[in-house]
Amino acid sequence: MKEGLQIFSFVFLESNRRRHYEMVDSSNPNFDIAKQQVIHGLEKLAKFSSDMDKKYPTCGFAPFVQRLRQLEGVIQITYGPCLSSNQIHEIESFAQHLSSNRVFIDSYFTHRGFLSKLQQFWRLRQSIVNTSGKVEEIILWRLAKKDTFQNTLYALRVSLERTRKAQRVTNQIVDAVIGQTKNLLSMTSILLAIVIRVEAHEYEIQNMIAIGKNYVDLNYDIQEMCSVESKVQKGSEWRSDTRAIRDAVSHAHFTINDTGNGYYEIHFKNFEQGYRFDKTFTQKELLYFYQDYDRLIAIQTLLLDSALIQDFLLKEFKN
Repeated sequence: MKEGLQIFSFVFLESNRRRHYEMVDSSNPNFDIAKQQVIHGLEKLAKFSSDMDKKYPTCGFAPFVQRLRQLEGVIQITYGPCLSSNQIHEIESFAQHLSSNRVFIDSYFTHRGFLSKLQQFWRLRQSIVNTSGKVEEIILWRLAKKDTFQNTLYALRVSLERTRKAQRVTNQIVDAVIGQTKNLLSMTSILLAIVIRVEAHEYEIQNMIAIGKNYVDLNYDIQEMCSVESKVQKGSEWRSDTRAIRDAVSHAHFTINDTGNGYYEIHFKNFEQGYRFDKTFTQKELLYFYQDYDRLIAIQTLLLDSALIQDFLLKEFKN
């Protein structure tokens, strides 16, 4: 690690920049796209690490804030390959920390059981990373095979914008609900937020895995990984509990009851098409359920982002 920190010195950066100035064509579209995405991705990882370090200072995020920002500084001024394997490995170290730090995970989530879900998602990430040159095709499944690397930027924007739109809408809904729990509309608003996030989240993950199965064994329990509590049986198959709520809402298999003093509870009861879903939430419980789902999506997205960053670094920035 000492070597990794020394290598980020200003002298090294300046000499490295000059060394590549004449060697690399800065108009190389592959390199330019990779550089843009790596800088954006590192900013995102560093910001999350910084936010978590402020909220959970004993969970070990501070070193990653420094290392990720140092990496970002290197990429911003480089004109070509400039990183060692150890430097690139910092991305994988961050991802592993994010998905395996028990103290952080138990503090971050209200419900228990997220450590095993995130460790399984970590293994999924590693399986994708270890495919031979197929990381972009799997994660950016919207990118058709006939497209060129130059279109990667467009594919990223399409995928990210879909997620951002869903998140913006649901954030507005939840912000309006907070502090307004003694209101029937607040409960139905949380239901709407869950439905929106399920459609955007599971759709992306399932399509990604469908593409990945062409190249590697991705035999992972996606229904459990996308659940807040635990997956729900539907006939001989299974669905995530978030999907079970979505289906119950869409087919009106729920009732909302006034428990007195302006508080409500919702009872899901869906036995249609093989479902075995019978569960009751108070308003507070439903809000915490959504909060954990939102946080689960955030971490899973960061793990996939880190896989893409790592792939770009290995292809375009490794010495």
